[in-house]
Amino acid sequence: MKLGPARHARCRGGHRPITLAVLVAWLLAACQTAPAKAPARLYVLTVAHGQSSGRYAAGEVVHVWAEPPELGWLFDQWVGDIEFVADAQLSHTAVTMPARPLQLTANYRAVPVWTALHDTLAGRPVHYYFPPAPIGVIVYFHGSGSDADEWIESEAEKARFLAPAVAGGFAFIATESQDRDRREWELSAEPDENDDLRTVRAILETFVARGAMAVDAPTYAVGVSQGGRFATLAAQALGFDGTAIFVGVGQPNVLATTNVPTIWCLAQNDPIINLQDAVGHYENLRRRGVATALIVNPPAPLCPQCFRAVEGIDAAESERLFAGLEAEGYVNEAGFLVENPRFSAWEADVAGDYSPAVRHDLKDLMWAAYAEHEFFGECTQQVLRFFTVQR
Repeated sequence: MKLGPARHARCRGGHRPITLAVLVAWLLAACQTAPAKAPARLYVLTVAHGQSSGRYAAGEVVHVWAEPPELGWLFDQWVGDIEFVADAQLSHTAVTMPARPLQLTANYRAVPVWTALHDTLAGRPVHYYFPPAPIGVIVYFHGSGSDADEWIESEAEKARFLAPAVAGGFAFIATESQDRDRREWELSAEPDENDDLRTVRAILETFVARGAMAVDAPTYAVGVSQGGRFATLAAQALGFDGTAIFVGVGQPNVLATTNVPTIWCLAQNDPIINLQDAVGHYENLRRRGVATALIVNPPAPLCPQCFRAVEGIDAAESERLFAGLEAEGYVNEAGFLVENPRFSAWEADVAGDYSPAVRHDLKDLMWAAYAEHEFFGECTQQVLRFFTVQR
């Protein structure tokens, strides 16, 4: 049947017929891909006496590490294009790449070689060192389950604190709690009845009597975890000039009234303490006009030479260990640990052949890198600067 005029006109005035040429044009257009983006321009970062030299895009944040110093030397500062460096006084820091090449050099300074001395004072083991004319005395308080030895054994993270402290003119004293079962400091007894406080006072008086320190020498407490709670108590009761609390909150009833300058060094992934509790105490001190500071350490990447900080690990072994962590999937391409090393099997997979002492130090380093509940040396310079300002 023939179409009527109206319907025929409607068909002719509707869609254009699809010809072969039109179909081919559509198919060609559909197969075309979007123009490829030009690769980001990369700029050269040159790190002398350190790691992370390479080519990076503008705006990229790059972690840089100074090479571990030889005996008798200490990292001093980064020099060069330091306006792009987060903190030029830290041996591990971050660089934000600009749209131009950068040059950084790790500088070192010579320092006296020293050895900790050992004694038994007031019935407790004591490890100590007094440089000539110390600018202050730092008293260390261990965490729960530990002892005085942890400060002078090969622990890499604590060595990162002790070495700059001694080089900066600070003396140090480390002793331990009377309780050797749980290995915790006494917190509940009144100051005059607290055996741990009486012992610390007697140890300080002994060094005054020996002429190692003046009776009015600036004195500072550094406590780890439960030792941080005792540090706040000791600092208030004994008239210290400052307190540093590592991975701990402090003693709440003391912090409510203390006027002792206090700095917190906390770890972002700490599963044991409540960071907000520490923040609350920090805010309270700040409102009351007490000098205070708070640092929350984020996770940090590892690098092929990081493990050289552990006694017994050389450059080749450090690279082998890092490569093993990469191969087993424990670190990502940026060097960050992908899971909590407290619970992963990294030790069995890549560190099983090391001695218990080396594995212990590696554990400390790994936990610190993950920002777990572990003393970390990353904020050493901030703590020493905080103490120095209080003198």
